[in-house]
Amino acid sequence: MAFHTTKLHGFRMDEKTAKAILGKMLSFIFVFAKAELKQDFEKDFKVDDTWLMLLEECYEFAEEHGARISTQLSELDLPTGTCPACGQETVDLISEMCALCGHLYKTDEDD
Repeated sequence: MAFHTTKLHGFRMDEKTAKAILGKMLSFIFVFAKAELKQDFEKDFKVDDTWLMLLEECYEFAEEHGARISTQLSELDLPTGTCPACGQETVDLISEMCALCGHLYKTDEDD
């Protein structure tokens, strides 16, 4: 297994660390843009396969953004479940849809 490092402007980090930082930054950008700028970038990214590709290619983003969405659902006192598609605790059990990946959830999927 090769160990890759990135060096940019004097900073050096391994790929895992870079992906973790990128995932946190992307999640922050989506949340900040929606809350403070009234821009729903998530909606724009979900128009085509870009959103699903981002979730599949950058697990660190899915994990970080999933945690943010899970917190938001909890603050709204909505019952939640784990999505069988993306594995995050982001299913709104009332709407029966994953707020992260959009997977339609059926209660009989637990079986």
